[in-house]
Amino acid sequence: MFCWNCGKENPNESNYCINCGSDLHSNIERKDEESSRNTTYEVLILVGWFLSANQIIFFLTQPESVRGLSIIVELGTFIMSIVLINTKNKTSKTNGWIILCIWIFIELIGLMAGFMIGFMDALMQ
Repeated sequence: MFCWNCGKENPNESNYCINCGSDLHSNIERKDEESSRNTTYEVLILVGWFLSANQIIFFLTQPESVRGLSIIVELGTFIMSIVLINTKNKTSKTNGWIILCIWIFIELIGLMAGFMIGFMDALMQ
């Protein structure tokens, strides 16, 4: 068994490195814990991107039949981006900021389109 800290080869039955004294089994536990955390982050990122893509689709198609679902997707996108931004994982933070920027962009376009439609209706009367 090789030490995770210094790389020295140790007998398989050793609990501590004969060279640097590091716990040979603690890094294995840390790697398992880190792996499960990374899987959670990956799932959160996928959900965030899925919600973001659906928000764009709802915005472009404007389906009246799913207006309530559209609002839920918008809120879900915003909440997921905030969750990702507040994680300790750098990749998750980056994806969270990108998703939040997409959300803000879509919301701003929606507001501008709403103002333009209202303005055009006022001019037509």
